[in-house]
Parts: sequence; structure tokens; C-alpha cells
Amino acid sequence: MQNYTVNIDSITGRFGKLFKKYDIVSDVDFQPGTTEQLVLKKFIIPNDTSYNIDINHIVNVQNFDKKNGLKIYQIYYDEKQLPQLDYTPYFNNNCTHYFESQVMVNLINEGVHLDYSYFGVVAYKLREKLSFAKSYPIVNIANRSVQEFTPELYEFELWKRTPDVFSFQRHLPHDPISFADRFHVNFSSYFKKIMYEIGYNWTSTVFENVFYCNYFTAKSDIYEHFVKTMLEPAMEVMERMPELMQNSGYPKKLPEHLQIQWGIDYYPYHSFICERMFSFYAHLNKLKCLHY
Repeated sequence: MQNYTVNIDSITGRFGKLFKKYDIVSDVDFQPGTTEQLVLKKFIIPNDTSYNIDINHIVNVQNFDKKNGLKIYQIYYDEKQLPQLDYTPYFNNNCTHYFESQVMVNLINEGVHLDYSYFGVVAYKLREKLSFAKSYPIVNIANRSVQEFTPELYEFELWKRTPDVFSFQRHLPHDPISFADRFHVNFSSYFKKIMYEIGYNWTSTVFENVFYCNYFTAKSDIYEHFVKTMLEPAMEVMERMPELMQNSGYPKKLPEHLQIQWGIDYYPYHSFICERMFSFYAHLNKLKCLHY
């Protein structure tokens, strides 16, 4: 059985088990067929000289990441998705109705952001969605960025400009909460109720800075403040709102494994409501926001 050394700060294995940098792991610690991709991504290093890997290069990459203080986790739920990842993989084997928002809360509560200046959590389809959204027919949701995304250029722009928040895409100014009523019945009413319950008075407002899909990184203290003062309290309220389990009207069906797990084939409201909170938070706190 092949053994490996973890080469990044943390990585999630099978059944949600968390491994830290320098832990010794083996093939059985990950989903079947995933270790080869983890090696190619340099997330783990084989403890076997038969592998032709430049260890010095791996160490330099890790030091560069740590020095620059940027940490982004990228969620996946199937080993076939590993080749699409650009950032630290997070195996979401216990997906909730909140999707990546639940992972955001979990990671912040674990404190994994504390050693970094900037922090983010994105889904495995990051590149695909950024590209697709440029030709999206709904103007407000379309990605208006003129640059092709690469992690290197994104990071270069981040350190050159050091904003409070740096989005992976850009949108026209609009009110993403009221706009969502066109696609999700009663969306703004649900949003207003949730915000009121946690102490915020939301009214329809055009936001200059709009964020969709949690596609942003933020200074770690800001990210934590958002999670602890808005996202997590809101999710606690949403647990007491059974109406959010209705069909949200999203045109795609749930992935098959979630249909089996949840007993429904549609997307409920939870994740879409959570994804629009950061636009409201950035507006309230007058954050310096830049967009790729």
C-alpha cells in the first residue's frame, strides 16, 4: 500500500476525516481513484522515490502560498471532479441544503482561515461557470469580466490592489434579492424575514457590488465577521422555516446522490438565499470591493 505525506495545510479525506500538513496518509484514506489526481495537483507527496516528482518545486509552491496569505478551498463531491480544481480540495461528503455555505461556516468555526490574509470557498465548477456566465442571457447575472480567469492572474491582481473583497467575476449594479423574485417565488419576503430575525432591516436597494455563487475572497477577519454575524445566524433561523424546503424553481434537478439522500429531486431555497447575503453584507459595511 502506497503512503503519502500531506503537502498542504489540510485536506479532507473519506467520510470527512481531516488531515493536516505532514500527516502520513494512504490510498484508503481517500475516495477510490483520487490519489493519483491529488499527487498530480501536489496536494500529497508519495513517500516512494519511484514517483518522478520535483519535491523542491512542491515545497516552493507551498511556501509561496503561505507567504502570500491566500487560502481558497474548492469543494468537490466526486473524484472525477478533481482535475477541474485549482485550489485546495475539500471533499463535501455530507452536503446539506446550504451547499458551500455550510462548508464556509464549518471551516471558519475550525479556524482554518486564521493563518491567512485572504480566505475563500468555491465550488468545483469555478472555471466552467465563470466562462459560461460571460454569455449568460440574463444581463444582471452575466459575468461582465473581460479577462480570462487564471489563478495566477487572479492572485497577481489581488496583491497588487489588496481590496477588502475581491470577486472572481463582475456584475452590473442591481438588487440581487428583489431580482431573485423573478425566478424564486417569495424570495425577497423570505430574505427580509430572515434578516429581521437576526437584527437587519433589509429593504430593496441597488448594490454597487454584487456577488453570486460565493465567488469571492475576502480578508480573513471580514470573512469571519460575515459568517459569524450574518451567515451562520441566518442559517439557524432558516432551520425553523419549513417553507424553504419547497421547490425554489431552479430549472436543474439535484444531483442523483442528493435526490436519494434528501428524498426530493429539486433545489430548495436555502443555498440561493445564502448566496445573496454577502452582497447585502458588503453594502452595509461599505467594504472596498474589486472585481476580476
